[in-house]
Amino acid sequence: MDPVSRSLRDEQGRELRYDALLWAADAKTLYEACETGGLPKKDRSRVLARKEALGHHGCAESVFTLFVAVDAPAEDFARVSRGHFIYTPETRGLGELHRSTLAGLKENFDTLAPEALWSWLAEFCRYNSYEISIPVLKDRSLAPEGKTGLIVSLMFDGELCMQIQQRGWYGELKERTAGHMLDALEGSVYPGLRSKILFTDTATPHTLRRIFGVSDGAIVGWSLEGPAPVPDSLTRIGAAVRTPIPGVFTAGQWTYSPAGVPVAVLTGRIAAQAISSRL
Repeated sequence: MDPVSRSLRDEQGRELRYDALLWAADAKTLYEACETGGLPKKDRSRVLARKEALGHHGCAESVFTLFVAVDAPAEDFARVSRGHFIYTPETRGLGELHRSTLAGLKENFDTLAPEALWSWLAEFCRYNSYEISIPVLKDRSLAPEGKTGLIVSLMFDGELCMQIQQRGWYGELKERTAGHMLDALEGSVYPGLRSKILFTDTATPHTLRRIFGVSDGAIVGWSLEGPAPVPDSLTRIGAAVRTPIPGVFTAGQWTYSPAGVPVAVLTGRIAAQAISSRL
């Protein structure tokens, strides 16, 4: 992105001109893509300061998703639930597995033994909560007759996933996590599930980052564990859509904290109004 010539260049080398730009994608990527060389000194300093500030802030959690194709009719699952529910097999919950223990894993990951990671992962999956979606219970055309698809997800730390990927353990992570998730479901809400599986597939935080270019595969913007680098008060949401990059506005989950669909819609509307006024 060249804010001086007001142009964008894509992967194929095509150039797009703009009068004003609304950026609804990853915030860190915006500043990585911005060419600052031709900007006036004051603007360049502000853009670079913003880029550095965002780089120090963590992202919210991502998600690990397991798709399971099952050789069983939808009626079997309709006796358990409706088309979407959240289930916690073990009422003890995650506790410190998801707080200090996870923080320690990430902090010392370069010297971490794989056995310690896999031990943590087994406990993490055992005591987690699972979001389970069964699309065929909402629309019978979404699976063949007598078959059912389950979409099973749990929250997963994107930064940890990237560290695992860099250590070369990514394939094992997917295999082990899927296995632990199936163990948790078969031992609780879906007895006998494994014997009916036709095939499975997975998506990880790394998948989300690779396909959508989102930092750490985050699904709800900035981390809530500390102050966010964006406005968090509705009285300041009008200013949230503006950036130090001339002619560039933002909207979406990276613009305001806490994020979500209503925030994405609201910031989109505010940004559109700001752009209309500017033009």
